[in-house]
Amino acid sequence: MLEPLADIQHGLCLYCMKRVDAGESIICTVVALPQGPRAQPRICAQTVQPQKGDLLAAEAHLESWVQRNADHASTIGDCWRHAGVLVDLAASRYVAAWAYAHGAGLRASAWIADDTVEQLTERWHSILARE
Repeated sequence: MLEPLADIQHGLCLYCMKRVDAGESIICTVVALPQGPRAQPRICAQTVQPQKGDLLAAEAHLESWVQRNADHASTIGDCWRHAGVLVDLAASRYVAAWAYAHGAGLRASAWIADDTVEQLTERWHSILARE
């Protein structure tokens, strides 16, 4: 599972943009939903995911995720189908929109890096509206 994602992300963590080897990377999500569906997975450095925790990813990270999905939809779908996992990028986008709308309604902060967060703006609307 990691190899195709690492290939389309050029071996870089989606969040910190540093090169990560297979042994240093994990599959993580932009939208962490402990009791429900998860948005489209991506690889990140093992050291990054504990920092992000269950916070929404900052809008810059969301933008990277949307662009990656647009550029590599076929590869992502093939990778997950081969592993026996159903993938629906439109549903993933819907889950992301729900989570960001909920977060915005709560005036939630979004994770940038390390222990740095920022207030969500309305920019997530336009990011998720892109085709």
